[in-house]
Amino acid sequence: MTVTIEEKIKHIQEAAMTEAREEGNRIIESHQKALDSLYNKHVEENRVQAATRIKTETIKAKQQLNQVAAKAQVDLKRNVGKQLISLKKQVFTEVRTLVDDFMKTDDYKDLLQKYINDAAAYAAGESLTIYISPADADKKADMESRSGL
Repeated sequence: MTVTIEEKIKHIQEAAMTEAREEGNRIIESHQKALDSLYNKHVEENRVQAATRIKTETIKAKQQLNQVAAKAQVDLKRNVGKQLISLKKQVFTEVRTLVDDFMKTDDYKDLLQKYINDAAAYAAGESLTIYISPADADKKADMESRSGL
Protein backbone atom coordinates (compact mmCIF):
# COMPACT_ATOMS: atom_id res chain seq x y z
CA MET A 1 0.00 0.00 0.00
CA THR A 2 1.47 3.10 -1.15
CA VAL A 3 0.61 6.34 0.33
CA THR A 4 0.59 9.33 -1.84
CA ILE A 5 2.18 12.57 -0.91
CA GLU A 6 -1.19 14.23 -0.67
CA GLU A 7 -2.36 11.58 1.78
CA LYS A 8 0.80 12.07 3.82
CA ILE A 9 0.30 15.82 3.81
CA LYS A 10 -3.34 15.35 4.81
CA HIS A 11 -2.32 12.94 7.60
CA ILE A 12 0.40 15.35 8.87
CA GLN A 13 -2.04 18.24 8.58
CA GLU A 14 -4.67 16.35 10.65
CA ALA A 15 -2.07 15.39 13.24
CA ALA A 16 -0.81 18.97 13.43
CA MET A 17 -4.36 20.31 13.74
CA THR A 18 -5.19 17.79 16.49
CA GLU A 19 -2.02 18.68 18.36
CA ALA A 20 -2.71 22.41 17.88
CA ARG A 21 -6.26 21.98 19.19
CA GLU A 22 -4.97 20.07 22.20
CA GLU A 23 -2.34 22.72 22.87
CA GLY A 24 -4.94 25.48 22.44
CA ASN A 25 -7.29 23.68 24.83
CA ARG A 26 -4.46 23.34 27.40
CA ILE A 27 -3.65 27.06 27.08
CA ILE A 28 -7.34 27.99 27.42
CA GLU A 29 -7.66 25.66 30.41
CA SER A 30 -4.56 27.17 32.02
CA HIS A 31 -5.83 30.70 31.47
CA GLN A 32 -9.26 29.68 32.80
CA LYS A 33 -7.65 28.33 35.99
CA ALA A 34 -5.60 31.51 36.39
CA LEU A 35 -8.70 33.66 35.87
CA ASP A 36 -10.71 31.53 38.33
CA SER A 37 -7.92 31.85 40.90
CA LEU A 38 -7.72 35.60 40.35
CA TYR A 39 -11.52 35.89 40.63
CA ASN A 40 -11.58 33.86 43.88
CA LYS A 41 -8.81 36.03 45.37
CA HIS A 42 -10.70 39.16 44.35
CA VAL A 43 -13.95 37.86 45.88
CA GLU A 44 -12.15 36.94 49.12
CA GLU A 45 -10.43 40.35 49.33
CA ASN A 46 -13.78 42.08 48.84
CA ARG A 47 -15.35 39.88 51.51
CA VAL A 48 -12.56 40.77 53.98
CA GLN A 49 -12.83 44.47 53.11
CA ALA A 50 -16.60 44.37 53.58
CA ALA A 51 -16.26 42.63 56.94
CA THR A 52 -13.66 45.18 58.05
CA ARG A 53 -15.86 48.04 56.92
CA ILE A 54 -18.87 46.58 58.76
CA LYS A 55 -16.79 46.27 61.95
CA THR A 56 -15.50 49.84 61.56
CA GLU A 57 -18.97 51.26 60.94
CA THR A 58 -20.39 49.24 63.86
CA ILE A 59 -17.72 50.61 66.21
CA LYS A 60 -18.32 54.13 64.90
CA ALA A 61 -22.08 53.78 65.42
CA LYS A 62 -21.56 52.47 68.97
CA GLN A 63 -19.26 55.40 69.75
CA GLN A 64 -21.82 57.88 68.45
CA LEU A 65 -24.52 56.15 70.47
CA ASN A 66 -22.33 56.32 73.58
CA GLN A 67 -21.68 60.02 72.99
CA VAL A 68 -25.39 60.71 72.64
CA ALA A 69 -26.15 58.64 75.75
CA ALA A 70 -23.44 60.42 77.75
CA LYS A 71 -24.74 63.83 76.67
CA ALA A 72 -28.28 62.81 77.58
CA GLN A 73 -27.05 61.57 80.97
CA VAL A 74 -25.23 64.86 81.64
CA ASP A 75 -28.32 66.83 80.62
CA LEU A 76 -30.47 64.64 82.85
CA LYS A 77 -28.13 65.13 85.83
CA ARG A 78 -28.12 68.88 85.19
CA ASN A 79 -31.92 68.97 85.10
CA VAL A 80 -32.16 66.83 88.24
CA GLY A 81 -29.71 69.19 89.97
CA LYS A 82 -31.78 72.22 88.96
CA GLN A 83 -34.96 70.54 90.18
CA LEU A 84 -33.24 69.62 93.45
CA ILE A 85 -32.10 73.21 94.01
CA SER A 86 -35.59 74.46 93.20
CA LEU A 87 -37.17 71.96 95.61
CA LYS A 88 -34.69 72.86 98.36
CA LYS A 89 -35.52 76.56 97.96
CA GLN A 90 -39.21 75.74 98.04
CA VAL A 91 -38.86 73.57 101.16
CA PHE A 92 -36.80 76.20 102.97
CA THR A 93 -39.30 78.89 102.02
CA GLU A 94 -42.18 76.76 103.30
CA VAL A 95 -40.30 75.89 106.50
CA ARG A 96 -39.40 79.55 107.07
CA THR A 97 -43.06 80.50 106.60
CA LEU A 98 -44.18 77.78 109.02
CA VAL A 99 -41.56 78.84 111.59
CA ASP A 100 -42.55 82.49 111.25
CA ASP A 101 -46.22 81.58 111.69
CA PHE A 102 -45.40 79.37 114.68
CA MET A 103 -43.35 82.15 116.29
CA LYS A 104 -46.49 84.32 116.32
CA THR A 105 -48.51 81.81 118.36
CA ASP A 106 -48.93 81.37 122.10
CA ASP A 107 -47.58 77.81 121.72
CA TYR A 108 -44.22 79.30 120.77
CA LYS A 109 -44.25 81.56 123.83
CA ASP A 110 -45.11 78.53 125.97
CA LEU A 111 -42.20 76.61 124.39
CA LEU A 112 -39.78 79.48 125.12
CA GLN A 113 -41.08 79.60 128.69
CA LYS A 114 -40.55 75.83 129.04
CA TYR A 115 -36.94 76.16 127.81
CA ILE A 116 -36.31 79.01 130.28
CA ASN A 117 -37.84 77.02 133.16
CA ASP A 118 -35.81 73.90 132.20
CA ALA A 119 -32.59 75.95 132.13
CA ALA A 120 -33.41 77.49 135.53
CA ALA A 121 -34.12 74.06 137.00
CA TYR A 122 -30.82 72.75 135.61
CA ALA A 123 -28.97 75.73 137.11
CA ALA A 124 -30.48 74.84 140.50
CA GLY A 125 -30.42 78.36 141.91
CA GLU A 126 -27.05 79.31 140.41
CA SER A 127 -26.61 82.48 138.43
CA LEU A 128 -28.06 82.11 134.96
CA THR A 129 -27.81 84.21 131.78
CA ILE A 130 -30.39 83.60 129.09
CA TYR A 131 -29.82 84.92 125.60
CA ILE A 132 -32.81 85.68 123.40
CA SER A 133 -32.72 85.89 119.62
CA PRO A 134 -33.27 89.37 118.21
CA ALA A 135 -36.36 87.96 116.51
CA ASP A 136 -37.79 87.28 120.00
CA ALA A 137 -36.84 90.63 121.56
CA ASP A 138 -40.48 91.70 121.60
CA LYS A 139 -41.27 88.67 123.82
CA LYS A 140 -38.56 89.44 126.42
CA ALA A 141 -40.73 91.45 128.79
CA ASP A 142 -43.50 88.84 128.63
CA MET A 143 -41.01 86.01 129.37
CA GLU A 144 -39.51 87.88 132.31
CA SER A 145 -42.92 88.43 133.86
CA ARG A 146 -43.96 84.78 133.25
CA SER A 147 -40.76 83.22 134.65
CA GLY A 148 -40.24 85.48 137.62
CA LEU A 149 -36.47 85.49 137.10
